[in-house]
Amino acid sequence: MKKMNVHLLSDGTGETALAVLKAILVQYEHEDAVKISRYKNIRTKEQLRSLFEKIKENKKSYNLIVYTLISPEIRESIKDFCKKYEIAKVDLLENLIVIFDKFLKSREKQPGILRVVNEDYFKRIEAMDFFLKHDDGQLSEDLDQADIILVGVSRTSKTPLSLFLSNKGWKVANIPLVCNIPPPDKLFKVNQKKIVALTIQPDYLLKIRKNRLEKFGYSSGEGDYVGKKQVYEEVETIKSFFYKMKWPVLDVTDIALEETAGEIIRIVSKRMKIPIKIF
Repeated sequence: MKKMNVHLLSDGTGETALAVLKAILVQYEHEDAVKISRYKNIRTKEQLRSLFEKIKENKKSYNLIVYTLISPEIRESIKDFCKKYEIAKVDLLENLIVIFDKFLKSREKQPGILRVVNEDYFKRIEAMDFFLKHDDGQLSEDLDQADIILVGVSRTSKTPLSLFLSNKGWKVANIPLVCNIPPPDKLFKVNQKKIVALTIQPDYLLKIRKNRLEKFGYSSGEGDYVGKKQVYEEVETIKSFFYKMKWPVLDVTDIALEETAGEIIRIVSKRMKIPIKIF
């Protein structure tokens, strides 16, 4: 049986073409007669020329070019090379692109965009997993792996903000601060530019805490958690600690979550001197 060499060409990883090819080959016997070679990140005519020079040398096997490339110029170059060297070809995207172009307004076609989308997706999954493991002071020993560290007194939206930011691809840890209880040592050893402190107006915090207690059926009578004097002292003491540590402080009083999250991203990106990334 004559051998077949299938050459998969892609401007990304080639996973799309490989998945299609595997789905087809499973329908046939003697799959071992087919050798698959995958060529990733094909973006230039020079890459194609070098590739086809190698392919044309193998005349003992039947050669087939299968490709998933967005660039019209590169697709045309493949057709030209295939015609020149008399090699069979299959464009997996061409027919679909022609049909969709008739009905939809096309964006500027970007090579490898599917790979980028997939990478962003997995970054968000990884960030979400990190958040779940580092919510409310958990696993503080590996805080250095966080992109952002939020600190603040109870009920300053640390968890909702961490969840929101992790869904944007940021690895976020949050640590509650309580008067007379020292923060974890690791907090002082990590890059301090990753830390953003959250504060809130005492009256607003008092209202939130009382509503929370009542929601769960507890009395909202006087106590350290909802005592007016205690809450005022707690907020001011923690805020003074923030300024002593020279951490940027954000007041979350009656501010939309999205707005606060955007400001956190801006602050950390500027302090860490990195591009603002919102996946």
